[in-house]
Amino acid sequence: MKKSVVIDILLGLFFLILVAFTYFQNYKYNDNSKDWLNHDYSLGLLKSTTTNTVLMTEGGDNQVFGLAYFQMVEFKRPDVVCYDQKGNVFKRIYGDLRYLPGFNLQLRMDIVDYNIINGKEPFYKGELGTKGEPTFEDYTLKGQVAKKNVYMTWTGKELWKYGDYYYKQYGMLHKVSDAKYFIVDKLKEFKSLPVSYLSSRYKSLLVPNLSPQKVFEVIRVMEYDRYVSIVSNRVVANPSRVFSYNPPSGKLLFIDLLKDTIYGEASRDGGFSLDFGSLNLIISKVKDRVDQNFGKVFYSVLSELQREGYISVRGDRAYFVKDYAHPNGLDTLDYYKFYKNRWKETPVSLWWDYLTREIAASYNYGLAQYYIDRVNEYTSVTNILDPEVRKEITKRMREYIDLIPNYIEESVKYGYDMAPILHNSGMLYYQLSRYYSSLGGGNVEDAKKYLLKAMELMKKAINTDMFAFYAFVRYAIWAIEYVNNFASPEEEARYLDEVKLLMDMAIKNMSYRKEYKDITKTREYQDFTNIKNAADRIKSVTKSEILSLESQVEATRDPEAKANIYLSLADKYFARFAGIDMNMLNRGKEAFEKFVAFKKVRDEQFYRIVVNFYRM
Repeated sequence: MKKSVVIDILLGLFFLILVAFTYFQNYKYNDNSKDWLNHDYSLGLLKSTTTNTVLMTEGGDNQVFGLAYFQMVEFKRPDVVCYDQKGNVFKRIYGDLRYLPGFNLQLRMDIVDYNIINGKEPFYKGELGTKGEPTFEDYTLKGQVAKKNVYMTWTGKELWKYGDYYYKQYGMLHKVSDAKYFIVDKLKEFKSLPVSYLSSRYKSLLVPNLSPQKVFEVIRVMEYDRYVSIVSNRVVANPSRVFSYNPPSGKLLFIDLLKDTIYGEASRDGGFSLDFGSLNLIISKVKDRVDQNFGKVFYSVLSELQREGYISVRGDRAYFVKDYAHPNGLDTLDYYKFYKNRWKETPVSLWWDYLTREIAASYNYGLAQYYIDRVNEYTSVTNILDPEVRKEITKRMREYIDLIPNYIEESVKYGYDMAPILHNSGMLYYQLSRYYSSLGGGNVEDAKKYLLKAMELMKKAINTDMFAFYAFVRYAIWAIEYVNNFASPEEEARYLDEVKLLMDMAIKNMSYRKEYKDITKTREYQDFTNIKNAADRIKSVTKSEILSLESQVEATRDPEAKANIYLSLADKYFARFAGIDMNMLNRGKEAFEKFVAFKKVRDEQFYRIVVNFYRM
């Protein structure tokens, strides 16, 4: 055999082996044979709904295209009407946004959402399809009017704009439910609660913190409905179309109360000006009317729930009697038993595409958020529970605390290159740190551990996205908290220098963005600069100085000397507060109160110090 032929054969074998080696080395990164994640997720969303449902999604690809496949290809769940925010795939519920001016988008969304949640379907009959204004008709099923159940994949919409509703979680979805069942849910979980506590929670559920901007948005809706007109920057009532507040028994209907107040103000003396003073006056009057009406509404709801046999009220406490009927007979966590999590059985799922892994990351993050929300609520109500229930809740809280880190780690495992997931998971670790800090005693190490984990994830978010400015700020704030509360004197300078370095990096990154014509005039630039200044102030007051003063105050017996040391300590704590660390602020207040308590010589200088403190 010729030498050239042998060389050709050897070269061919070499390249064949190289191709085979590359194939087998990289196969796992491209093996999608068991990638059922999008399929299982979308099917899980449909399974979480009941019959005759409107399912409103955020419009993300993972939700929209999976649901579209099941409804348009496999024809599953024809009784479920799916909508996406932009109407790119499903019906354009907000019309054709190409023809809608940006300043009218919120108005259109408020009008359409109000009608959908209250059982009306939007239609557009303009010449260009969805270019015109919407009209609304009752949802129908087989020719019969059917009140639709509204489910959402997120809780971003403000339900007070639509009536007395609240978000009841069912698995991965949130059902827009009658607010009265919120009380049943709380009593089911805690067996009994003080009526005053339920009243406070129910009020916070129905009554938002109004701002002039929110009042203006409602005025625009009223203008659209022709109850008022905006003329020369004044809001004037339409006398031929009167708005009146007539809520049914047991309903507050805050949105109607607000509209009635606006209409009343617009009816007198030629209306009112669209300025902050007038809008704040409306907010004040609404608050007064809520105070007058809420008690009657709340006790009417309690009476209704008692008549229906769900609760009982004895003295100043309400007690759970029976649960209401849940869709599919399943409550919040029951749905998770029926979801398929086949990605866990597939090691190569870690190398699937970004959007697919985002489902697994968000799934685990959602469970971690659910459990930490429960822990936060359990912590807030422990002292008002019956002793036996308190034991049960405390045990459940420990179980949830053990579960939370596992779900966060799973979320991060799949979201390792997703800045929002890393940021949000870091926020959960931070909440765990705050929880352990609140316990005090021997839990300091756990508080420190989870704060460091939170900081680590925030750093990863920064490394993943150099323009994730929210992560820069959050890391800096946490680093300052760590310096103040956990760091050794030797660690201080390193962390504070790192904070300043990161702020300089963020400012430099801003200069790469074309939308920032002058970065020095942006809010982000001011935040970064303020944090740098805070780091310098903290660096000027070392922890060694504070530890020395704390030792001195413990050893000092003379009241005057003790008072002066406490005053010095208060100054140090306030300097390290730097507008960021509330723990330092509280310690500063505590030290100042001790200064006042121990100070015996109360001369002019003493009162000047006290006056200046309370002016801060």
